Amino acid sequence: MTGSNSSGYSAQPKVAYTNTVETIGYFSERSDVVGRRLVRQLAVNIDGSIATSVTPVTTGPVPELFDLLTAPT
Repeated sequence: MTGSNSSGYSAQPKVAYTNTVETIGYFSERSDVVGRRLVRQLAVNIDGSIATSVTPVTTGPVPELFDLLTAPT
C-alpha cells in the first residue's frame, strides 16, 4: 500500500471542500400550482441566462415535488 507508515496504517483521504447549490422558494399559503410552476421556470431561465420565455416544465419528479410544495423529511 502506497503512503502507509511502518505499522501499515494509512489514513483515509480527507475531503477538502464540497460544491453546493441551494434553491429556496417562498410561497404564499394562497398560491396555486400554476403560479409556483411559473415562478420556478422563471428562476431556472434566469439561472441559465435564457432571455426568452420558456414554457414551464411539468415533467420529472423534482420539478413536480417543488411545485407541489413537497419537502423531504
